Amino acid sequence: MKCSNVCNLQVPIPDIRVKMWFTMKLPVIRIYLAALLTLAASLTVSAQDLSSTISDEELKQYAMVMDSINDLTEQLKTTLARLIKNNPKLSEKRYNQLSQLGNDQEKLKEAKATPEELAALQEINLKRTEETIKLSEALKSLTTEKLGSATYNKLRNAVKSDPEVKARYDKILAEIQKKPRD
Repeated sequence: MKCSNVCNLQVPIPDIRVKMWFTMKLPVIRIYLAALLTLAASLTVSAQDLSSTISDEELKQYAMVMDSINDLTEQLKTTLARLIKNNPKLSEKRYNQLSQLGNDQEKLKEAKATPEELAALQEINLKRTEETIKLSEALKSLTTEKLGSATYNKLRNAVKSDPEVKARYDKILAEIQKKPRD
């Protein structure tokens, strides 16, 4: 994944509580972004008009973008799994246990989280945040460069709401996924 200059900014964050707070708020931010995209999609053309106005070429471009996004998402999951698995200070089981506690200092204390474990957890969470930002930027870049925001929203809405468009999309996506990857 290519990251824009925004990702290269080095902002000092003074203590682990601030970093963990940001990391814990990331899922909330994602939910707001998803809601915003859904709202934008709902404001586009009605579903009845969509099937007749969407070409196979548009669906092919959309399918290629979505396939790329799926690949990038899988790469992110693999990277994070490798980070967790290969961390000598924190087992996978312990990571899962501590990450569910969030930034609740009382619960972390009850779980007897060591400073080394907290540092490892922080490192993994920061990397997850960085990689999620990169993925988000790649998504934005792919959708705007390959389709444009309005076309992306129109196609996304049509695939979700129109069974005929969804069937055409699924067929095109299956053909794309059969082709060998570079």
